Amino acid sequence: MKIVAAVKGWTARAVTLLALLLVSACATPENIEPPAFRLVDMQLLPGSLFEQRFELTLRILNPNDFDLDLDGANMKLRLNDRDFAQGVSDQRVTVPRLGEGEMRFTAATSVLDVVQQVMTMAEREDLAYEISGTAFLQGFERRAVPYSLAGELDLRQLTGGQLRLTPE
Repeated sequence: MKIVAAVKGWTARAVTLLALLLVSACATPENIEPPAFRLVDMQLLPGSLFEQRFELTLRILNPNDFDLDLDGANMKLRLNDRDFAQGVSDQRVTVPRLGEGEMRFTAATSVLDVVQQVMTMAEREDLAYEISGTAFLQGFERRAVPYSLAGELDLRQLTGGQLRLTPE
């Protein structure tokens, strides 16, 4: 009789614990508003005859009323409506609620893509860019949050009106 009562007590505790775990898991935000990403910096890294590498820094704005614990991300960069580079970041960043943080990405492209972009820029006065990817959330339930951003840089303004990529 004591054994049956002990098993019933243990079973009741296990069911209660399981219910608490399920309720706490359900309490995590289901509708995560995607964070906004902004391009902050782009630096050239050492390259080779066939590949050029970059380090991109993206600012992350968290519009949610809770911290976002990010555990890395991937990204694709398009320049002037053409695929240009792909990159990843294994950086862990906690973006505070209604706050911001930064994440660095390493990206690579072919030298041929760089040459094509330089030739395209010789015919344009602006540089249109699009960055899209997925940020990965830490936690018991690993989730992915897609993001994208786009912008345009006025090349003449950046160079003080002295943009000249082709000889006269």
